[in-house]
Amino acid sequence: FESAISSAYSATAFFPLAGSNTGGQLTQILAELNTALSTASLSSILPIVLAQTTLSNSDFAMMAVTPESGIGAVTPVQTRRGLWGPGDVEVSAKLRLADNMTYDEAVEDSGITYRVTGRFGIRLPTGTPEHPDVLLDIGTGDGQLDLETGLAAELRVNGRFGIAASGSLVSQRPTTIVRRVERPSQAMPASRTRAEVRWDPGRLVGIKIAPYLRISSALSIHGEYRYFQKFRDKVEIIASNTSLNPFILESESGIKLHEVGGGLRYDTVEPWIQGEAPNPMEVHLRFLHAIEGSGSHAPKWTRVEAGIRLFRRLWGQTN
Repeated sequence: FESAISSAYSATAFFPLAGSNTGGQLTQILAELNTALSTASLSSILPIVLAQTTLSNSDFAMMAVTPESGIGAVTPVQTRRGLWGPGDVEVSAKLRLADNMTYDEAVEDSGITYRVTGRFGIRLPTGTPEHPDVLLDIGTGDGQLDLETGLAAELRVNGRFGIAASGSLVSQRPTTIVRRVERPSQAMPASRTRAEVRWDPGRLVGIKIAPYLRISSALSIHGEYRYFQKFRDKVEIIASNTSLNPFILESESGIKLHEVGGGLRYDTVEPWIQGEAPNPMEVHLRFLHAIEGSGSHAPKWTRVEAGIRLFRRLWGQTN
């Protein structure tokens, strides 16, 4: 009991309030324990020192920068470095591997058409990683290089029915960063948990399958299934003389997520190339629901998404 109380004092700057239910229970347990020790002619444990005042909202925010708290933050809890900033720049190239679809294809056309494309992308570490001493900072990037490969295929039957499928694999390269080696549930970890680590993020795998029905040359309705997996990270603390355990950062870093949904899509790119639409654009409305997942960072959500894409030719001409 004495060891547990000592650990509680050193773990955080907060402690149960005197007169609270928790504080009363701790005091009662100690009294019963001291009675048993006295009966056995053993030394008693010193009284528990409980908190005497509660923190206001402003006190709580300033606790992170108070030296006595041992947290060592550089800004109060209610502040952050800003909502806007440059993120990771992505450069990608797409290669058409096989294609017998033609832009002058009409909805009533018969036959089977297909298109297969490959993709390679690089995500540069141009963003700013989250600051270990700004507790609410989310950063604009991870500070490491990503290499992505992907394959997409589309099969269309009679110009009206079709299915699109794609898969991607992202290799996230390792980097050296400063992190607080503590569980995600610990909102204000102590400054002693701050350490330089070698972070090797897990690979990312994504699969998407979307059957669709073209109602017209521009309008289609579709279903959707998505699978996403992030493999567990590997973390190594660079300093050798530390008791910090990197497994804390590794244990909840993996994610698996299954989503299903559907939506509507209005796409005038092909009609515009055929001269049947004044401007090229894409508008979509999508509904997605997470049906299964694992990992503490896997979202449990129902998402409604709307988007629009506008196109402008910079050079070249339509064939």
